[in-house]
Amino acid sequence: MLIITFFIFYTLITLSYRIVICNVLPYVGMLNIGLLFSFFDFFAKEGELPPNGLFNIPHFIALGITLIIVAILFVFTKNFSEKRIRNITFGIGIFFLILEIIKILYKFIINETKFVSLIEWMPLFFCSLFIYAALLSRANTPFIRKISDAYIGGGALIGGLVFLICPTTSLPSVPLFHFLSIHSFVYHGGLVYCSLLYLYNGLFKPTWKNYPYYLYFTGIIITYDLLINILCDSNLMLLSEPINFPVEIIYQIYDAAPIVFTLGSLFVYLFLIYLASNIIYHIFFAKRLQIINKEKLIADKSLF
Repeated sequence: MLIITFFIFYTLITLSYRIVICNVLPYVGMLNIGLLFSFFDFFAKEGELPPNGLFNIPHFIALGITLIIVAILFVFTKNFSEKRIRNITFGIGIFFLILEIIKILYKFIINETKFVSLIEWMPLFFCSLFIYAALLSRANTPFIRKISDAYIGGGALIGGLVFLICPTTSLPSVPLFHFLSIHSFVYHGGLVYCSLLYLYNGLFKPTWKNYPYYLYFTGIIITYDLLINILCDSNLMLLSEPINFPVEIIYQIYDAAPIVFTLGSLFVYLFLIYLASNIIYHIFFAKRLQIINKEKLIADKSLF
């Protein structure tokens, strides 16, 4: 909690300070406070500083640090009760919601994003769904809780890992020490962490029997995204065209037949990600849960 509180406090103070210095007191740079200006880089406008780029040493260091932190947190919390895991997930959801609001403010105030540029600020991408799922993780309605669990256990792990390995929305446009970059690694690391907790403790089992719950949750949001993309000529969830994809063949497919790219994206979101989660579950988690269930069954029989 202390780390989360410090991050929120530092982010808010730095953002407020940059707004005042850059917009209210444009001539304050005449003062001898050059050292303080190094902190302004944390909220620099996109394109103002050289971007870090993908697949270089700083990127891999940040990736390694993130995965190490996730592993440590997982080891210390993997045996928590379901109630505590849901409380952790809900708390992380609140934290990420605050970060998302700060990100939107950054886009509008510092980056001067136009409201109509929905892709720049609207949190309706695949990984953004974690915020909604986390906030619903303690829902009293079993069905609502089940569909939110389905995303966390059936989609968040793959989505988080992919964007940690290839953070196309941050590093190609800003330095590593920047709010958008730190936000990306913290956010997607949180997805991986919560998903591991769910899979390890069986809060959601990404089997094909439970696939409809995943399809229901993601399908509703994706349908909404498609409608907005059509009506507003947008590109939410990157369903309309590829951006910053590191694989050239993706652009070739889009140039040849845009509809094929859209259908392929839908296939990835609605099926392929869940398939990958299903494979990981059966390789690393299913056997352990089966043993635990058998031990509980034997223990229950011994009581009679």
